[in-house]
Amino acid sequence: VTIQDLTGWETFAAPPLPESTVAPAQNVLCFWAKSGERTRRLAIECIERDGSRWIATVPLQREWTHQTLVAADFAYWHDSPTGNRRGGPDDRLQFAATARITVGLAFTHTGTEEGRHEFWIDQLGFAASPLADLIGTNRVEFPPTELLWPSYKCYRTTDVRRVRPHGMQALIETPD
Repeated sequence: VTIQDLTGWETFAAPPLPESTVAPAQNVLCFWAKSGERTRRLAIECIERDGSRWIATVPLQREWTHQTLVAADFAYWHDSPTGNRRGGPDDRLQFAATARITVGLAFTHTGTEEGRHEFWIDQLGFAASPLADLIGTNRVEFPPTELLWPSYKCYRTTDVRRVRPHGMQALIETPD
């Protein structure tokens, strides 16, 4: 996929999945992916038949890497038509209820810069794993924080020359 001028978000939807596509035992979403020069993360969205939207992100590299996502990797998207009926603390994505999958980039999820971006994705599908519910997730949970949330308190800056987080900070990977 080549996006000539990303300005906010750009996603690409697969055709709707027939109801029997994902077996109840299939609890892992697998695919191969790689990035172009400027693209660092990819957002994967599973939309359930009830309209609930679940989004996960994966890091991308310039070479092909195999990606696997379990239900715990997906966060409920608050803009879902199901409103507050879904997405509670004990709720999570149900792969067997997936009606459509979208992939793409979004400033809200992938932290991508404006401009040209490229990514490749191949062999997307579901698999069964007896360990899927035991796999740790890279999802970070944090309470509303003045610096990061709510979003109306965040401002786009254009004159930043360097951002250097503290070495113990968990929100941003720091180079050694």
